[in-house]
Amino acid sequence: MLKVISALLLATVILSPIAVSALLLNNPIMLYDLFKDYLEGKNTAAITINIEPKINGETVSGTYVVVIHNLTASRYIGHSEIIHMKRVSLPARITFKVWRIPIKILPNKTVLYEPYEFLVIVANPAEGYLGSKIVEVWVQKPINIVSIGIELKHGKIHTYTNNGDSHYLLKVKTKEDTVEPLAEREMEWSKNETQETGTNIQLHSIPDLKVGYFVKENTVLYFESYTSDWYGSLVCPTPDEVEWNSNGKKETYPLEEPGSPVYLVENGAKGKLKFDVIYILEKWWIHFEKGGSYCYYVLYPSEYYGGSGEIHEYVSCSQCEGTPPDYAGCSYGSVGQELNLDFGPGGPGNAEIKTVIGFSFGYKVFYLSISWYREIEIDRFEIWFKWLKSGTLCRWRHNNDPNSYRAHFAWG
Repeated sequence: MLKVISALLLATVILSPIAVSALLLNNPIMLYDLFKDYLEGKNTAAITINIEPKINGETVSGTYVVVIHNLTASRYIGHSEIIHMKRVSLPARITFKVWRIPIKILPNKTVLYEPYEFLVIVANPAEGYLGSKIVEVWVQKPINIVSIGIELKHGKIHTYTNNGDSHYLLKVKTKEDTVEPLAEREMEWSKNETQETGTNIQLHSIPDLKVGYFVKENTVLYFESYTSDWYGSLVCPTPDEVEWNSNGKKETYPLEEPGSPVYLVENGAKGKLKFDVIYILEKWWIHFEKGGSYCYYVLYPSEYYGGSGEIHEYVSCSQCEGTPPDYAGCSYGSVGQELNLDFGPGGPGNAEIKTVIGFSFGYKVFYLSISWYREIEIDRFEIWFKWLKSGTLCRWRHNNDPNSYRAHFAWG
């Protein structure tokens, strides 16, 4: 006991007193484990997620099944992993430990750690309520606390018996993918599928100018993710037969960083950029000792091809080749000279582009609406341009907005 008390007192000195106090009240054993890791040179962090279930926007309480998927694990093992699955009296705090993985050292010597993304699923099988949400946690500190509200919808958990009365069961009973789960949780399979996904980044060129883009390391794009309804039967429907529910958007990193700018338009052509995005589809079973086995699917973006951008829609522009505004930058360049404009961090407040994508994964095609936006947490997305003639070139961001995804050009 003396060891534990000493460790807790020393942890309060090393870590944030407020964070330590919160973790001490919620999970003192976790705090002790965290401090032991620190002494042993292990770089770990504690994450506490405050979960509030809501129905029609109002917080509700009760016993719920809480399932938490670590989606970041897919970058290392090819699929997510369930790190928490318990019946919990909500609202409540759930605390667990993760590794801190360094990804970059900034000029001021600050170490940036890879953020984690978790899919939090809240279910009440008895009453048929289900909700899910993605939460992102930056583990810059050893103790991290986030709060989320999850809207629950009724009729999203389907339980069927083999008495032939269920229309659903009659529809799928001939399927050969019957599974009887033997474990508490089991991922039956995961599959990858590459999709072309449009963005709202526009590349504008003018005569004698070539324009492209450059994706810097760790430039994050956010794409929609989904979880299906839960199905309580030994026969699980196929992905094209289930009902899908949006979890919100998931961060998506580039699979590769191009070694040089990718030029796509020139001599007056203008268009919107698209990327190839790798989506992962996972089929999960969960089983409870007190009875109840459920299957469900998780669909989320994994990575995008940073060097594979293409134009998916050509557009026109009334500002290019016009009179440059006062905030335009102008400079003389010779043939072949290259320069760039960088664009600031985006976010949910920016205009999104929405598109409908057909997924198959070897089944019948099912269609989901995918919306997209850019949020650059670490590095920059850059628009590059190359002189095809010598002369003075003026360039400016659309409406002088660093989050506009668009640059205009005119010869001076």
